[in-house]
Amino acid sequence: MTTNSNTADDAIFDNDSDDADVDTGAVGVAAVRTPTGPLPDRACWAVMENYAALITEATRMRALPLPLTQNEPATVAARISQLPSHVAAVFLIGLDPSGAAHVQRATAAAGGPPVISELDVVTAALGAAAMSFLRGRDIAPRRGRIVVTGAEVVPRLGPLLVALGAGSMTPWHPFDAQDYPLPRMMAHNDLLIDLADAAPDNAAPARTLRMPSEPHDYGALVIPGLLRGLCRHEPTPVTIEVLAACSRALALVTAPDAILPDIDERLLIPAVVRHVHRSLREDSRHRALAHRQPSRQPSPAHDTDHGGQPQ
Repeated sequence: MTTNSNTADDAIFDNDSDDADVDTGAVGVAAVRTPTGPLPDRACWAVMENYAALITEATRMRALPLPLTQNEPATVAARISQLPSHVAAVFLIGLDPSGAAHVQRATAAAGGPPVISELDVVTAALGAAAMSFLRGRDIAPRRGRIVVTGAEVVPRLGPLLVALGAGSMTPWHPFDAQDYPLPRMMAHNDLLIDLADAAPDNAAPARTLRMPSEPHDYGALVIPGLLRGLCRHEPTPVTIEVLAACSRALALVTAPDAILPDIDERLLIPAVVRHVHRSLREDSRHRALAHRQPSRQPSPAHDTDHGGQPQ
């Protein structure tokens, strides 16, 4: 497979870090079976087993399936917060965006392990697909004009596209159709991300991205490398910057004629690991510098006007 390696980001494949110690402890793979989730007919527990097998195979971490019968976010957060300390992180499947965000906040507040939702990794893959699409059209990200339908379906996609440097991101809702028909809007935009599955076929032919019918197809591209990258550091939440690191890694190893890499791409996991590691390392450095930076007070030697005379 030919990857997109003609960028400065090729440096991620250097030997600036040692992979020998990155996979330690265990990861919980928790699935909530709920008829009101984003995909009510989905066999979440089977997907949980698939993710657990993938994580175990692709990392040296032990993946522990955690089937949960209670679907209240507070109950799920309490269960996750009670996991033993050797569980380094939990990957959560089955809750809608607001429920998953509630679990992430409540678990962090209780001192539990970081929680990564399936929607987080699907969001990162969507961001990568958008970058790859623009690159395939020879459009620099900062000039890319993107329209998103149903932005509430993937709430972090908008901030992620901004972090990735998209030129513009315009949300569109079906009630906008009368005044702003999608085909007319797409005459002045480059890419349509149709999360609401509301776009007619003629809205943006060959310029439309949609959610995968099975989120695992996108999530599996991200989660092994994300977990390995996170486990180099102290427990930390998955921020937009971390998701952006994942997106850039996926786009980097994607073939020029594709929007996402193949699951068997040998550079995929190392790319995600190193991008996540570098993002967190830089964030740690910035926070350390901000903490050490003394407040500046004007010194007597500089307390002069432009004429060099004391004020």
